[in-house]
Amino acid sequence: MSLTNEIVKQKLVEKFGDQVKRNWESIETFEYDKRGMITKSTHEIPRFDGKESVLKYDYKDGHLVEIKRTFDRKLTSRLTFLYNANGQIIERNKFDDKDKLLQRDRYRYEDGELSTITLYNADGKEIRYKSFITGNDGRTELIREPDGFITALRAYFYNDQNQLTMYGESNHTRTREGKLATTAYEYSAAGLKIKTIKTYEKSSEKIITNFSYDAQGNLTRETYLDNNPYTYAYTYDSHNNWVAKLMGYDALRNRETTYVLYEREVKY
Repeated sequence: MSLTNEIVKQKLVEKFGDQVKRNWESIETFEYDKRGMITKSTHEIPRFDGKESVLKYDYKDGHLVEIKRTFDRKLTSRLTFLYNANGQIIERNKFDDKDKLLQRDRYRYEDGELSTITLYNADGKEIRYKSFITGNDGRTELIREPDGFITALRAYFYNDQNQLTMYGESNHTRTREGKLATTAYEYSAAGLKIKTIKTYEKSSEKIITNFSYDAQGNLTRETYLDNNPYTYAYTYDSHNNWVAKLMGYDALRNRETTYVLYEREVKY
């Protein structure tokens, strides 16, 4: 988003389905500093008597070091982050409302690239292990349980412009294992994503999504060519920040009008 003042406030209003009465709205407000870094987010659902869930972000030397979550002005959890000399995260800690450690995640790097993330519980016992292999054309992510069993495998492939061209995910369980789905990405000459094709292995079903843009490169429309009956459209303000996301049925559903799914107010 464009930043013209030291602090920018952004409000996102979500309206569920055709219900636009206030008791169905979800309102999120985001605040940023002059560097464009988020400092506070507030989530309000009016039907919860105006109670707010708030996240506050603290930074040191340009790095995020703490996130505090409160609900109804009471602390519910806290995250802290540690970094190495290269500015890469090496540890993430989660605490409860009593500041008791719940989980610790440790990050390891090889040749400057993330190689492993190990998750521990409050007692220091390993609960999950993620490893990453980076090659010339992509990256593979493997998720393993403490007993060595692999539960998921994800692969990412990129072109010479470092654009994601293919994503695949396999699911591994005690009884079966296999590829769940692959997603292919297509881009325009200007580098804009114009199409995604998601294919499910078991059914061979394909979900094709086309993306349209205006002259400034702003996304204006998402069109789905499957059993999803919706088309999404975006409108923008003079700063090229989107201010509304609209949803309507396609011709098959013969819906006459669209309605606002999200609204956003950006203060400059």
